[in-house]
Amino acid sequence: MREVRLLTARFDPAAETARLAAACPEAGGIASFTGQVRGGGGVEALELTHYAPLTLPGMEALADQAAARFGLLGLIVLHRIG
Repeated sequence: MREVRLLTARFDPAAETARLAAACPEAGGIASFTGQVRGGGGVEALELTHYAPLTLPGMEALADQAAARFGLLGLIVLHRIG
């Protein structure tokens, strides 16, 4: 399983991880990273600009590199914008 998506809607990280686990039952482990914007604590603003025709191919290139480098049985790369 290899899936790379650029999203504008919310998604459930736990459900995506479970979906990957179901698709790759032979995997010895699953790792995930979920980032979020933090409020307060001195953060006054966050501005992130993306250009979809470059963002998605960049994500796909990173997924290819990770799969090749680490011999992954499957991966899901999701990035939410908006």
